[in-house]
Amino acid sequence: MKKFKKNIATAMIAAMSLSILPAQCFGEVTQAATTKKIVAKRTEVTVSTNKGLKSVLKKKNVYKIVLNTVSAKNFRVPKGNYKDKILVINSSDKSKVYIPKGTKFKKIIYLGAVKNAKLIIDETGNKIEIVSKTTLSISGKAAYADLIYRPGSETAKVTSKIDLVVTNSTKKTVKLTVMGKKISVKPGETYANSDLEIEDDETAQGAAVFNKNDGDTSENGENVKNNDTGNVSSNTENTSSNSGSTSGGTGYVGGGYYGLPYSPSGLSEEEKAAKKAEEERRAEEERKAEEERKAEEERKAEEERVAKAAAVEEADKATVTAEDYADEAEDYADEAVETDNITDIAKINAENAEKAAENARRAANEAAELVEAAKNALDSSKAKEFSELAKAKAEVAKEEMNKAKAARDEAKKEEKIKKEAIARAKKAAESASLLLSAAKEYKDSAREIADKYPTAKDLADKAEEEFNKVNELVEKANEALSTATNARSVEAAILAADLAKRSEEAASEATKLVETYMEDAYYIEAEEIDEEDEKYVREKEGKKVEEAVEKVKNALETAKEYVNKAEEAAKAAEEGKDVAATEAAAAKEAYETAKEALKEIESAFEEVKKAYDTAQTTENVYDLFKVVKDVVAAANKAETKVKEVKTAMDTALAKKAEVDKLRRAAAKKAIGDELAKQENEVKTVIKDLDKAVANVKKIAEVITQAEEYVKEVDTAKNKVDEKQRELENLRDEIINKLSDENQFDEEALKTAANDFAKKANEVKEAAEEVLAIRDKARALVPDESGKKILNLPNDNKYRPTDSGKYFGFGYSFYENGYSELNDWISSISEVYVDNIQYKKASFSKLSKDQLVYSLMFNKFNVAKPIGKKDKMRLTIKSNTYKTYTFIFNCTQTSTDILSAEETYKGLLD
Repeated sequence: MKKFKKNIATAMIAAMSLSILPAQCFGEVTQAATTKKIVAKRTEVTVSTNKGLKSVLKKKNVYKIVLNTVSAKNFRVPKGNYKDKILVINSSDKSKVYIPKGTKFKKIIYLGAVKNAKLIIDETGNKIEIVSKTTLSISGKAAYADLIYRPGSETAKVTSKIDLVVTNSTKKTVKLTVMGKKISVKPGETYANSDLEIEDDETAQGAAVFNKNDGDTSENGENVKNNDTGNVSSNTENTSSNSGSTSGGTGYVGGGYYGLPYSPSGLSEEEKAAKKAEEERRAEEERKAEEERKAEEERKAEEERVAKAAAVEEADKATVTAEDYADEAEDYADEAVETDNITDIAKINAENAEKAAENARRAANEAAELVEAAKNALDSSKAKEFSELAKAKAEVAKEEMNKAKAARDEAKKEEKIKKEAIARAKKAAESASLLLSAAKEYKDSAREIADKYPTAKDLADKAEEEFNKVNELVEKANEALSTATNARSVEAAILAADLAKRSEEAASEATKLVETYMEDAYYIEAEEIDEEDEKYVREKEGKKVEEAVEKVKNALETAKEYVNKAEEAAKAAEEGKDVAATEAAAAKEAYETAKEALKEIESAFEEVKKAYDTAQTTENVYDLFKVVKDVVAAANKAETKVKEVKTAMDTALAKKAEVDKLRRAAAKKAIGDELAKQENEVKTVIKDLDKAVANVKKIAEVITQAEEYVKEVDTAKNKVDEKQRELENLRDEIINKLSDENQFDEEALKTAANDFAKKANEVKEAAEEVLAIRDKARALVPDESGKKILNLPNDNKYRPTDSGKYFGFGYSFYENGYSELNDWISSISEVYVDNIQYKKASFSKLSKDQLVYSLMFNKFNVAKPIGKKDKMRLTIKSNTYKTYTFIFNCTQTSTDILSAEETYKGLLD
């Protein structure tokens, strides 16, 4: 009797001790109200130019940057610490990426099966991952870098001139050359030079390194290991053990009692029942009040969470807007700088544009910081304050963008005016030079006549004097052109252009005087010439006419050839106007210029032919001289126009070449973008396939009917993997074709891109098959959303009773209230052990039959399985409570409950 009382006392003390413990579920404190963490909206961006890379690295909300090296080959990463960003290099043949000193990423991932990619890295300690069969050359000033081979990179060829710490995460041995030494690294192993001194680096890069004891560490850093089974005690004082043990005491078995709990003597059965009912009523009222209080707290917490999330979202939108303004401001600044300081004012405006762009970027960065402040704010009102400040920063960025635009416009205006002035000065100088050539010819003709006829000497001297004036004026025009070109203000350039024009006009007047003096000399020659000399002169001048006709004829043929080429270039350029409108328009304009010049040559040819006929019939020698002069002038003009036609043709051809280049670049970008789009769509579809396969297998562990789907889902997933490999191979082929500058076949590439899209659809369709099988398995999971949650023992100690042939639960759930325990036990509808269904039977059958369970005396008991087996599954279904699975071990004398959880919890996540 003393031992029985001692057992009662021990049990009551244990129960009281356990009741003061905090509410726990599997060792984790369950909070009454949980504050949900607001996750920052982080994005992935693809860039294909240095300018785009520079811009996106400044954006704080970008966590992954995909660098597409197809269009541009050489990339230089701006100096900076990008420890929160992943750089994915979508490599192509002959691509080169430079990582300068002081620049570190979270990690650098290399994609693409290319032959000769180069990585120059000057910052020590960067982490590089290879995920494809690329050929990569690594060099630079870094002391070392980490190199990780991922599945798919087994055949990659790496040559490094810097030291590497190589980790092989594949299933095959990898080979590479490091510092001139050929090495091999087996699967799962890491290679490092024994002389290499690796500095500690606290910068977060790549995956975390887990300590083997991490899972057994408490909050204060001590290593903790839970022993679920505890030690089986030979007496009943050790009631905190999770093991049931057989005792010889009457009524007490292991950790619980049969029948009703112990109650003090002195109360009648009616009084005890009334007291119990009152306790249960008060407990129910308290439970409801607590539920209402928690519900109200959760409602307020949810309202606060929603309000804070809205404020964060507004701040994030403002940041995105500010970054867009900063990008525009930087573009305007770049355009202003392109004026190349053409004038002092243009230089000042370029500097102002750059300063405004810097201010805009600073405002955008401050807005991004305010987003983080809003996320970390203690309440929604403070988050709203940060959100409003972020909006204000966006307005600042907008103002600075407008300043940059205005400065750009002023710089461009200066550039336009000065270039127009230079063009006018150049045209005047060139015209003056042509006048000088004509004046020289006139002057020489007058001097030739004066040498024969002294009476013409005075005219020759005057022609010489005017020719000298023309020569001086040409020099002035050229000096004015130089002044206009070097002028530091548009006013000075305009004045110089005006001076060049005036010099050209004066040279024209002086040339006309030289021509007049030559004509007067011709008149003297015509008056004084004798018959024999006249015959000689007619023959000589006739040859001049014939030479002029031939010259114009040749000029005409050459000009037509040039015009035809210009026309072809203009038509070809027109086909690419959708991507190069400016260049196509310039080619067309050059063709029109060539056509106009051709018309003038054709006109000159008609004039020369007509003059030729006139020269044959002219009786007066003086008139013959005048005709020959006009013919020679027309021939010279024709030759000059041919030069104009050729210049126009060259311009048309150059613009056509620019159009072709832009068309190729646009085609490559369009095809590259389409590949990236298809790849992203495929990634989106397949990203959760492994999770889907695992989901099916997890469901099959719980629900027997789902086992048939395991093989199906594995087969479907293998099909996806095969299709994906085919897609990657096709992608590599297309990338190689895009990288070949000498063999660019746009139609062939478009066909290949269409094939890629079809193959991508095959991958997506195969992925849909996996998801469809997953959905069929998930359909087997019962909907228990409306059922009650069973409060498991607070201390995670289930204290099962054990009677040798059977075990079960009595008042193991004592601290959670008798009413819930009784409610749960009375609602049990089905029982399974390792997916074998047990039948409900009377209490007396437990010691005789197998595969049975009993609900007697407010207690659940189940017959032990035949044979010893570790970690068996006891699944209990209820009409009103969720289904629970208890993992247990048992022997002939004891039962250990290792863990318990909702059976279907997480299966539909």
